[in-house]
Amino acid sequence: MYRTALCGLRKRCASKIADSVSKITGQAVGDEARLAIALSLKYPENLRKASSPHYHLSVPTLKSICKLDDESANKLFSRLHLDFLGADVDDGAVQLLSEGGTARLGFYLPIEPFNKAVLTSILEEGKRYGLQSVLHQAALGEDGRPVPVPQNQKVVVEFSSPNIAKPFHAGHLRSTILGRFVSSLNQALGHQVVKITYLGDWGTQFGLLCIGYEKYGSEEKLKENPMRHLYEVYVKINQDAESNPEIQEQGKSYFRRIEDGEEQAVSLWKHFRDLSIKSFVDTYKRLKIEFDEYSSESLYSDKAKSIVEQLRQKGLLDESESSQAAVMKLPGSKEGEDRKITLLKSDGSTLYLSRDLAAAIDRYERFSFDRIHYVVGSEQASHFSNILQILQRLGHHWTEQCASGFHIDFGAVKGMKTRKGTAVFLEDILDEAKDVALQKLQDTETTKVKPEDMEGTAEALGISAVVIQDFKTLRKNAYEFDWDKMVDFKGDSGLFLQYCHARLCSLEREARRAGVAIHDDIDFTKCGQKKQFGGAKNLVIMLAKYEEVIRKSFVTLEPTVMYHYLLELCVKTNSLYLKYKVVGMPLEIAESRLLLFHCTRVVLGQGLELLGLTPLEEM
Repeated sequence: MYRTALCGLRKRCASKIADSVSKITGQAVGDEARLAIALSLKYPENLRKASSPHYHLSVPTLKSICKLDDESANKLFSRLHLDFLGADVDDGAVQLLSEGGTARLGFYLPIEPFNKAVLTSILEEGKRYGLQSVLHQAALGEDGRPVPVPQNQKVVVEFSSPNIAKPFHAGHLRSTILGRFVSSLNQALGHQVVKITYLGDWGTQFGLLCIGYEKYGSEEKLKENPMRHLYEVYVKINQDAESNPEIQEQGKSYFRRIEDGEEQAVSLWKHFRDLSIKSFVDTYKRLKIEFDEYSSESLYSDKAKSIVEQLRQKGLLDESESSQAAVMKLPGSKEGEDRKITLLKSDGSTLYLSRDLAAAIDRYERFSFDRIHYVVGSEQASHFSNILQILQRLGHHWTEQCASGFHIDFGAVKGMKTRKGTAVFLEDILDEAKDVALQKLQDTETTKVKPEDMEGTAEALGISAVVIQDFKTLRKNAYEFDWDKMVDFKGDSGLFLQYCHARLCSLEREARRAGVAIHDDIDFTKCGQKKQFGGAKNLVIMLAKYEEVIRKSFVTLEPTVMYHYLLELCVKTNSLYLKYKVVGMPLEIAESRLLLFHCTRVVLGQGLELLGLTPLEEM
């Protein structure tokens, strides 16, 4: 369970605490309690002070784990002082802290073994650093006892899911980049992930599109830019339908022809579908996203009718309805109040809900997943609640293990547009972000990017700017799209994170040219004089904290946790970059400082990749 050098240090610290408890109580502390102590050791939240401890431990938590009364707890503090003596700090080995209203023990460890454990772990594990921690193997249950964290699960993630013949808009962007983060994090932690995009390609609106194309369509424009032309047609025919109800009926009639398999109608619908998928693939390629499966609503029309029939046979439909529609009652928000949910139209056509039910059942039958996540906007919360309830009534007990995180929701993006006006296509946003980044690179006299690499670097920077602006806030919160903040090199933007990574890469190249190398016997304490060491010490604690950040990101499914960690890491690194020179310093000092900056670059790069970004080496 304690696989890495850093985990080994956590274990030794927990064991020393447990041994001190035994000396006070006269009773042995068992393995389960020792593991609970290890899992309860936290890195400090506030690393702005040079006197930050390496770990802290909540006093109430320790009392609960070890069943300590107040008298024993008071004696323990003095005992810990003695047992932790020898730590290389001026303030003593253990301090009683009370920030935030909760009493905590702050543990100050010897600098050399702590730094060696952290930096050795990064060097040895590389891109696996932080992913093999004991924090991902066990967690504290509600009763305070350690419970195993499930390993190697099969996880299905449905995300992005645009509609054919419509723009890939801001809502789909949030679903796309959030779904990729959820998928990447699960894969990094050893789970088997199936990534699915579920295309909206079924319903009356596609009948409308087809009659709209017959009226307004142009084969030439369709070849030139399929998605834009189909969208223009869709907007025009819907405007017509608003003033002429007959057009809506014509759309329904045309869609019934598609449902009935009429060759000409199906051929036109398939043509639009194929053009849309090709466009989506190009957008996903630009965002460096690959799906394991392109699924769609149309695949589940017949299966949805079968699900409705199962509900009827089980007596779960509301047969009091006089219409031919299939209706089901589900509990309402108030006690004793029912909601009526329609699953099948009176003409026998399936609905989004019934098709989603069929898709969920089909996926479980094919993948036997342990978890399934739907990454969809918050406005669909009721829809996914209905899916879970209906599946449970049908006897699909696997839903019980999937209820947590079944619907990963998010808020809206407000004002997502180009600088010239409203944009409906994501490619317009990505193109403009790239253009702005390219202009900034060209205007920067100190840029190290070669002319032939300018376009590719600008593309990566533009995508970084768009993605990071989204990840700055909690996913459930809506946010305002802001061009100026998004492309600011000096602020809290994606460009700033990329700049910090490229700067560290440049430092490593300069060090290699100067003959400074990294090896196993580096003495990290040579980084600076002891009184100047606070910044470097806290940066190492930040690097150690990465395992906690991964765990919290996984539990909350919040990319903003990773973003804020990387931002703080970059801010701390930038402040040390000017203070701790590498090239031109005595070799022992240069090597130790290079090791610190190299390990920081490894962690920063890994974090950027988990957020779905390509770390840049030159800017």
